[in-house]
Amino acid sequence: YIVFNFFVTFCCLISSYMYVAMAAFRIEESNPLMFAMMILLELVFVGDMCIKFLLSYTPDHSANKKERETDIFKIWKHYLTGSFYLDLIPLIPFQALTLKNRRNTLFYLIKLVRLYNGFEIFDVPKILDKVKKIYRENA
Repeated sequence: YIVFNFFVTFCCLISSYMYVAMAAFRIEESNPLMFAMMILLELVFVGDMCIKFLLSYTPDHSANKKERETDIFKIWKHYLTGSFYLDLIPLIPFQALTLKNRRNTLFYLIKLVRLYNGFEIFDVPKILDKVKKIYRENA
């Protein structure tokens, strides 16, 4: 799952740049290559959602961090009350709504919610601390 998780994060970064460009320049998905890429990325995110319904997790109240919850109903409840909505909302095709002056492309910005998963994987404060330390040593 770790390799798939990095692949999903990579897809998240690619889709974020793509959707920001589509919203900023009001590009519609009439280009067949762009449409195919969007469909493939969305399928990766749907697959990631399905896998998250089956992944065990470490309970918050657990004293032993190696203890994993494997009861499928508890896993479902944990995911549904956790990050499920952050995964579901970007999958809804709001951009298919028709608005005046092609403003429906602005709905692509909703898909940036996926960046939350990227920040969850990469410990941003720790990375920034390392960058600051490098600059202090070189200054």
